[in-house]
Amino acid sequence: MTKFGLGIEFIDEIGVQPGFVIFIEEVGAGGREFALNVLMKNAERDIGVYYLSLSKTEKEVLRDLKMTFPLANLTHLLERVSIVSLSFSYFRRSIIPAKWIDVQADLNELRFEKNILLEIVKFFESVNRKSIVFLDSLTDLTRFTQRNIEWVDIIDLLKGLRKLCIKNDVLAIAMMTSKVLDVGKEEEILEQADGVVVFEWKIEKEILSRWMYFRKFLGIMPFIERERIAKYNIRLDPSGVILSKMVKVV
Repeated sequence: MTKFGLGIEFIDEIGVQPGFVIFIEEVGAGGREFALNVLMKNAERDIGVYYLSLSKTEKEVLRDLKMTFPLANLTHLLERVSIVSLSFSYFRRSIIPAKWIDVQADLNELRFEKNILLEIVKFFESVNRKSIVFLDSLTDLTRFTQRNIEWVDIIDLLKGLRKLCIKNDVLAIAMMTSKVLDVGKEEEILEQADGVVVFEWKIEKEILSRWMYFRKFLGIMPFIERERIAKYNIRLDPSGVILSKMVKVV
């Protein structure tokens, strides 16, 4: 069974099992940067690395990666990342003109309506075994419940996604913004994951800082408990994410 790293030393020694993990963050609290950092670190290994974007184009994803880590040498690593964008399908029924999305749609795409959930299924069926996938984002996906997709279909997709990841030795990390959905729906989504990593802002002594903690993580949580780790302080650096401090419960 393939194991994956998060860039945290003692966790990487144990290894993260294949499955489905959700990074949920308050806007700007470092969750996205940490996820991209994880993706780049795993790109250094001999495994498949994928970035699935629902609303961003490939050009936007590359721009985000380069601007997130402006001092890092990402050229070689980016060659190993397969970027897949579903932005045309995402905006197809919106008020956004297709030319804004900056993608070339063929006649079949223009002629036939595409279900975004089926597009996601099709993508994950094409992912190679022993791969890591970053899904950006669950927040975008849930917006389709305001159009033509039922909430139960999204939950069923996440349940099935977890099963496929375990079966094919794949780790899927999905991004999600907190406090967008009501509490009940947010909890229902988090329930589907093997791991939930929370990123939040804290104001302490008039200093605003980013913190990360593990809400649950199958196979990892007992070791976190043993180390008595409560949370990590996150600092964003031009070359990557730095976990500069950890708080231990005494």
